[in-house]
Amino acid sequence: WRQADILTSKTMFAAMLQDKAPLVRIIDRAVRHSEHGRLRGELIVDLLRARHTDAEAERQFNIAMTWGRYGELFDYDADDDIITVDAANPANATRAAEEANETD
Repeated sequence: WRQADILTSKTMFAAMLQDKAPLVRIIDRAVRHSEHGRLRGELIVDLLRARHTDAEAERQFNIAMTWGRYGELFDYDADDDIITVDAANPANATRAAEEANETD
């Protein structure tokens, strides 16, 4: 991992997130399976507020966005409060196809 280039490091980080970070995994799957490939961040924060204080919900959301964006799993536009699949990452197209085949 330490000697990997940045793209390889991000790919490895994304795989680790899918395995070890349930909130990031849930957000990633939710945005992929949403009708238009978009989710409002407020939806995730509201779900977190059901179990956490407002401040803790915001903190967890911000961490998930930072990690998911670094791993190129999804993008987040804070101005519009929209989460989308990171289309720039070719691995996302491959994963989307694999997930579609799993549901067939």
